[in-house]
Amino acid sequence: MLGVISLFGYLNRWNDSMGTTLENDAIESGNKYLGKNDWEIGKHSC
Repeated sequence: MLGVISLFGYLNRWNDSMGTTLENDAIESGNKYLGKNDWEIGKHSC
């Protein structure tokens, strides 16, 4: 379990550092479920 948590922590930092673009489906899901909480795509736009 610790390995999985560590891997996702690493991937989260990698994607944030590289500004990885999000796929359209991920953007739609983010807007649908997180939009009401002032979620913004930020530097990960296409």
